[in-house]
Amino acid sequence: MDLSHPVYHILKIAEIKGALTGLTRAKPYSRSAVIRYLETASKNREKLDAHDLMLIESYLNEFKGQKSGLEYGNLAMQGGLGLFMAGITFESDYRLNINDFSHVHMFNALRLYMKGDISDFFSYYGCFGVTYDKVEPQCFSPYSFSKQWDGFHLGFGDPRYSTDGIEPIPYFSFVLENELTAQFFNDDLTVRFARLRRDWGESAGNLYLSENARPFEGVEIHARLAPAVNIAYNVGSLGNWLKENEQSSSNLSFQKMLTIQMLEFFPFDWFYLSVTSVAIWGKRFELGYLNPLMYPVMHQNLHGNFDNVAQIINCSFNIAGIARAYGSLFVDEMEFVSPQELFSRPRNMFAVQLGAQIPIPGLPATLLTLQYTKIEPFVYAHYPEEYLPTMSADIVDVSYTHDNENLGYYLPPNSDEFLIKIETLLFYNLFVGLKYQLIRHGTNDWDLLAGTPAIYGDVTIPFDYEQVDSYPDKSFLNDGIYDWNNIITLQATYSFPQFPLTLTLTYSFCYTTWVANASGVSPPDDVIKNIISVKLKIF
Repeated sequence: MDLSHPVYHILKIAEIKGALTGLTRAKPYSRSAVIRYLETASKNREKLDAHDLMLIESYLNEFKGQKSGLEYGNLAMQGGLGLFMAGITFESDYRLNINDFSHVHMFNALRLYMKGDISDFFSYYGCFGVTYDKVEPQCFSPYSFSKQWDGFHLGFGDPRYSTDGIEPIPYFSFVLENELTAQFFNDDLTVRFARLRRDWGESAGNLYLSENARPFEGVEIHARLAPAVNIAYNVGSLGNWLKENEQSSSNLSFQKMLTIQMLEFFPFDWFYLSVTSVAIWGKRFELGYLNPLMYPVMHQNLHGNFDNVAQIINCSFNIAGIARAYGSLFVDEMEFVSPQELFSRPRNMFAVQLGAQIPIPGLPATLLTLQYTKIEPFVYAHYPEEYLPTMSADIVDVSYTHDNENLGYYLPPNSDEFLIKIETLLFYNLFVGLKYQLIRHGTNDWDLLAGTPAIYGDVTIPFDYEQVDSYPDKSFLNDGIYDWNNIITLQATYSFPQFPLTLTLTYSFCYTTWVANASGVSPPDDVIKNIISVKLKIF
């Protein structure tokens, strides 16, 4: 089930109200899992209001029926292995910064797919798409731009090839998507081999595997070992097509792997706890990282300090069926020192997220999210490893990134964000959201300082361990040049009931100002952007 589907919204509300318990935080869910969750919530109808139940029944009707036929953009055939479907989807996204009409973004994608079920426990989906786009990151709110295409761009102008698509004329590119999923024991065991976007965690954008991250090919195992214990495991192939081709003559490779293991515990209906271990490692045949029960952080210590590892702890509390409070701690590197140095020395690299989600009484299927996220300097960055020659390169980038974007939260190091968000499902096919963000990010000019130790807020500039004692203390908002971003976003998505068309309208107001402090950098002029987006999807 695609992460953008509004059914995740009603599932979250049902869990906060106590109609659902024990949902894994490793998403996306399969369609059969979503159906089972909706049926369970429907049985606990005394904990839900009439509007919640209407939405649940609407989604059950949607998911239980097979969407086959020309009215759904596909042809269906019943074969010996089961129902086979082949079809098309079309998607467009047009964006305009009305403060500067030279900033126009266009994305169009035509996807050809085949999908089906083999018996009751195996499903498959394969897709190849062609895109026609003109990329303009200035048509996105600060730090929110994420690629929607894969690989390179090909055009008929000059240059013929483009690595990022940011050109004065449109270019062609492509998208690749696939999924093979098998489920056993009433879906308590799921094995998935897929290239898709994933969202592991509690919050609105997670610290370690976020829905904003680029899709990657990976093998997943999800096992409900006991009613109160679940394990989710993924090993995936990462890279960076953009950098790999920009630096074709360099001895730096971006061919790396991700192993993530999340142990989830549900000791009470109102309490959730997960312990997650992550490793980014240069591509090689490493059995320990391929074992779902091997703890990745500790496995690194069995063979030496070759890789980039992190430890994450998540927890949440449901409060009397009226709210959920949650917290997450991502530990990239930490030196056990005095409490004062824990928050002042840059070698202590961690991220923290605290939030609450509150269904608003009297407003149907409306959820208020309050969240604070802090990314300390050098989090997600990591020095290249020099011990693992791969792909004819001498060193391997093992930063916490894939395809030139963060795997975790979308903000760069040395940032924080205050988020207030209200989202509502007025009808099963009408989703409306209003969001305010205050994002603050600081860094220093690497060239101006000639690479001397300073607080840098760039995932491509790692901490230099050979100069540990030369770094100044952290002083957030004062230790570099900081951009302050105030962002208001209004969005509405409507799916037409009698026609296979989904329309999304978005407006964002963005105001950015800079504070130079003693960075030696001249601050840019303030920037105001009014961004309008029209997105449609057919089939």
